[in-house]
Amino acid sequence: IPMEMRLMNSKEGPYNFNELIGEAAFDVLLTDQPVTTASIVHALRARMLKELNSERCPAYQAAIDTLTSYAEGASVQRSRRKNGITRSRTEQFPPVRPGKYRH
Repeated sequence: IPMEMRLMNSKEGPYNFNELIGEAAFDVLLTDQPVTTASIVHALRARMLKELNSERCPAYQAAIDTLTSYAEGASVQRSRRKNGITRSRTEQFPPVRPGKYRH
């Protein structure tokens, strides 16, 4: 598949996290790997290296960091469940951030 056919960012300017993840997932789909958090991070790194001095680099790095922190949080939760540690009451009902559910 020629590079021109790849999904490129539609809007110039601030890059949308979901859009960057979507592009990276698309890169993974073009290979024969399963689309996992790890393979998406790998694809984001590859894109970052390819566009080393572009203004997109910080956006790629931020997406990698965000995805990594999601994955770490999920793995902590999994190991807790496996060890039978249930959430404390404060964790189960986190305080509502002001404005979050007010429409």
